Amino acid sequence: MSHLRIAIAIVLCGLIAGCAGSTPAPAPATATVDVTGTWRGSFRSQGVVPVGDLTLVLRQTGNKLTGSVSPGVEIEGTVEGNRVSYRAVNGRGGADLTVDGNEMTGYSVAGSQLRLKRAVD
Repeated sequence: MSHLRIAIAIVLCGLIAGCAGSTPAPAPATATVDVTGTWRGSFRSQGVVPVGDLTLVLRQTGNKLTGSVSPGVEIEGTVEGNRVSYRAVNGRGGADLTVDGNEMTGYSVAGSQLRLKRAVD
């Protein structure tokens, strides 16, 4: 029984020492843009539908993103710096975009090129 206690004490000391010496996780990148609002544009792919219209309605809180993509697909994502990444809540679809002023460009997870502009309401 005393060997078991010694072994447990050694393991615990190793865990404590390992945690004490570890580097803290870096803070998540903060959003430098606010993408809340409606964005309209198009997508271009080499698949069955080569060109189409696209509308994003986005709500940003801090670096968290929610909203929808036409026609009514709910999305969740993040904003880090000037980069927007979102995925469909149902797990099918999404995109990684770069914001430059009132324009967003990038690619969908399926490889389509996206170009959007902030809608003036």
